[in-house]
Amino acid sequence: MIKTSSIALVICLTLPLFAAEVDSPAPPTSPLSAMFTLEDIYNRLNTGAAGAKRTGAFTDPTTGPIATRHTLNDVMGLAPTADAANGAAASNVLSGKTYWSLLDGAWGTKTGTMPNNGAVTINARNGCTGHCRWISQRTRGAWQALR
Repeated sequence: MIKTSSIALVICLTLPLFAAEVDSPAPPTSPLSAMFTLEDIYNRLNTGAAGAKRTGAFTDPTTGPIATRHTLNDVMGLAPTADAANGAAASNVLSGKTYWSLLDGAWGTKTGTMPNNGAVTINARNGCTGHCRWISQRTRGAWQALR
């Protein structure tokens, strides 16, 4: 019984040593302790807005919570979800262009690898030049100029 109690006591006293750092990176008077707000994160997902951290010392709020702010549910509603069926792969995006991959195993910001082959020229039939469209005629199709 004493051995079991001693082992339990040692475990309880040493577990906090393995916990993650919970201290802030700087005192509240320093701009280094600033963080983005939930509203900043919502706006980044919704419109791409950069957001801004405070530049001075922390100050207490001047009012209580307001109902017009966005919630974590609102933020998650804007966050992308995995999409293996319609998500783009690097080979689907022009080389050098960045995109957000929705594919499992390739989640996040990626860079495209598809070569840029430029515009493709389609040679029309029946002397059609300029803007043309394909029209179907029972057994044969034909090009028709758009006017």
